[in-house]
Amino acid sequence: MAETIEERLRRLREQKAQQQSGQSIEERLAALRGQPPPQEAPSFLGNVVNAAQQGYVSLKDKAAGLGEIIGGAAGGDFRPAIEAAQGIVRGAAPIVSALGRPDAGPRYLAEAVAQAGPLAEIQAQQDARRASRGDTSFRSRADEMARLEAQARALDSSLSGRITRGVVREGIKLAPTLIAGAVSGGSVPAIAGATALSSFDEPENLVANTALAALPISSGRAIKSAVSPAVQVLEAEAQQAGGGLIRATGAAVDEAAIRAASLAAPLEAQVAKAAVRSPWQDVVLSYYRGNLLTNPAGRASDLGGTLINQFPDAAARPIAAAVDVVVSKLTGVRSISGLSVRGTGRAFGSIRQGFRDAKEVLKTGKQALDSGADDALYGAEMLSGLGKAVDLPVNGVFRILGALDAPFRRFGYARNLYDRARVAAINEAKRGEIPWDKLTARTRDLLDDGDIIRAAVRDGEAAVLSEPNVISSWLAAQTHSSPNARLAIGLVQPFMRIPLNAVLKAADFSGLGGVKALYKIARGVGRKTRAQSFFRDLEDQRIFSQNVASGSFGVAGFLLGMELEQQGKLEGYYYTSKRDYPNGKIPTSINLGGENYDINRLGGFIAAPLFIGATFNRLRKQDVGAANSLLRSFSGLVQTAPALGYYGVPAKAGRLLTSDNPADVLLQEAGSTASGFIPASGAMGYAAKAFDSEKKRETDGFTGPIMNRVPGLRQRLPVKEERRRKR
Repeated sequence: MAETIEERLRRLREQKAQQQSGQSIEERLAALRGQPPPQEAPSFLGNVVNAAQQGYVSLKDKAAGLGEIIGGAAGGDFRPAIEAAQGIVRGAAPIVSALGRPDAGPRYLAEAVAQAGPLAEIQAQQDARRASRGDTSFRSRADEMARLEAQARALDSSLSGRITRGVVREGIKLAPTLIAGAVSGGSVPAIAGATALSSFDEPENLVANTALAALPISSGRAIKSAVSPAVQVLEAEAQQAGGGLIRATGAAVDEAAIRAASLAAPLEAQVAKAAVRSPWQDVVLSYYRGNLLTNPAGRASDLGGTLINQFPDAAARPIAAAVDVVVSKLTGVRSISGLSVRGTGRAFGSIRQGFRDAKEVLKTGKQALDSGADDALYGAEMLSGLGKAVDLPVNGVFRILGALDAPFRRFGYARNLYDRARVAAINEAKRGEIPWDKLTARTRDLLDDGDIIRAAVRDGEAAVLSEPNVISSWLAAQTHSSPNARLAIGLVQPFMRIPLNAVLKAADFSGLGGVKALYKIARGVGRKTRAQSFFRDLEDQRIFSQNVASGSFGVAGFLLGMELEQQGKLEGYYYTSKRDYPNGKIPTSINLGGENYDINRLGGFIAAPLFIGATFNRLRKQDVGAANSLLRSFSGLVQTAPALGYYGVPAKAGRLLTSDNPADVLLQEAGSTASGFIPASGAMGYAAKAFDSEKKRETDGFTGPIMNRVPGLRQRLPVKEERRRKR
C-alpha cells in the first residue's frame, strides 16, 4: 500500500525527534549552523594513552638514532657518526660562546637562530642518506608523532590535558635516565651517560641535555640510622640464619631471628622487623624472577632435565672409579668409589626423606640441604613489608621450584655421602690406620664427619645443577653490597648459576672434559718436577677422574649424532643463521612420528655431543672445510651457550650483534624485559599461546613481546611471513 504524503511527513518528524533526543544542545546548534558536531574531550586515561604513544615513538627515535650510529660503524659506514658529531658541535657552539657573558641568555638565542641553517643542512644530509638506502622508518615515526600531537590538540587543549600529556610523555622519554639513576644510586656519571646515549636522535641537544642531567641531584639513597644493641643482635643472627645452615637431617628452620626479636622492647622489635626487610631492589627483582618462572611447560621441562641429570652421573661413575684406581697407583689414595649396592640402597632409601624435605621447603622456603652460597636461585625469601598477600605469590613460585628439586638433592647427597665416607675409610685402611675388616664400620662412623657432610651437600646441589660456579660466585661477590647493581644485572641475566652449570656440563660431556684431563696431567707432571704432589688435593683427583669419565662420552655421542642426522632423525646446532634450516626444521630437535621436538633444554648437556655430531655431518655434506673448521674451533661447544639465553644475556647479545636493525632489537629486548613484570607472565604467555591457533607470530618493537604474553592481545600480532608463504 502506497504511503500518503501526511504519513510520510509524520514519519520524518518522528525520525528527526528521535535523532535530536540523544543530542546535546551544543550538537543541535552545530547541526543548525552546518558545523560538524563538537568532539568530547578525552578522559584522563585518554590523555595518558595519547601521551604514552608519543613517549613510545620518541623512545623508538632515540633507540633508532643510537642504533643507526652503532650499526653503521659496525658495517663500515661512518656517515651517521659523522653527522651526529657535526650536530653535537653545532649544538654546543652557542653554549660555549655564551659562557661567562652577562648577556648569556639573549646571546644563546641569537646563536641558536644563526645555527638553524647549518643544522637544517645536516638534517637534509641525513634524510638524503636514509632515502638512498630505502630507510623510511625515521620519516614514518616523525609523521606518527605529528599525527599524535595534532590529535591531542584537537581533542583536548585544556591546561589540565596539556599538563597530563606533558608529564606522561616526558616521563617516558626520560625512562633511560631515570633507570640509570635508580640502578646506580644517583650516580651523576651514570645519569649523564644515559642522557647522552639517549640524545642521539637530536645530537644538537646532547650537550645541553647532558649538562642539565649532571646537575647535583640527591641520589635518594636510604640513610641507615643507628639501632639498639638488641636490634643489632637480631640483624646479625638473622643474617646468620639465612646464610645457609646445613640441616642434613631435614630439621626445622633456625629460629635465631625470632629469639632475638623477643629480647627487644616492643618499639625496638618493630624497628628490628623493618631492618631485616629486603631492599626494594631485591623485592622488584624477586617479583620479576617469579613471573618468569610461572610457565608450566618450562617448569615441566626443567623437572625432566633434572631427572635426566641423574643418569649421566650414574653412567660416568664406574668409568671415573676405574680411572681413579689407575691414578691411585701414582698418588697412593682413592678419591671416588664405583658402584656400591649399599650406597645405592641408601640413596634410594633417602627419597622418602627427600619428599619430607620438599614439604619443608613448601612450608618454610628453606632447603634442608644448602651450602649457603650468596647467589642461590631460591632460599632467600622476599620480605617486602607489604604483607603475605604480596610476598607469598612470588615466594611461592620459588618454594615450588625448591620442592621439585628437594628429592633429587637428597638422593645425590645420600649417594655421595656414603661414597665419600667409604673413600675416606679406604684411604685410612691403605695407610694402615684401620684393619680392612673394619672398613664398613668405619664408613658408618665417617657419615657424621662435618667435612664429608659439607662436600656431600655440594654434591647434592650438583645433582640439580645449582652448585656455585666461578662466574656466579664472582657476580654475587660484586653485587653483595650493592642492591642497585644486583637489580641491574638481574634484569639483564635473571638466573646465572643453573643455566651456566648446564652449559659447563654440556661442554664436559662433549669432549671438553677430556681436554681438562689432559691439562691436569700436564700440570701434575709440572708439580712433580717441583717435588709437589701430582694433584693439589683429594678433591682435585676426584674431579680429574670425573673429567675423564665425562669426556669419554663425547666420541660415542658424536658418532651417534652423525648417524641420526644421516637418517633424518636429529638436527644439530645453528651454524651461521636460521637460513641453514629450511622447510621448518627445528635446531637441536629429534624427529618422532614425523614431528620435530626441540630437546636442547631437556637434558641438553647429555645431547650436546649428539648435536655436534649431527651438525658436523650436515656441514660435511655441504662443505668439508666448514665441517673441519667446526671441530678445530670448538664452535659447536660455544653454541651450547644459548642454554643461558632462555633467561638472559648470550641470546640477547647474539640477536643484537647479528641484527640488520639494532634499534628494533633493543626495543624488542626492552619489551621482553618489561613483559616479565606482567603478573604470572610465564603462565599468561603459555595460556595466550595455547588459546591461539597460530603458534608463530611477529613480536617486533617494544609492545610485541608484551602483547605476546597477554591472551586476546597476542591474536592481534601478525603471523610470521614464513607461515604465510607456506599457506
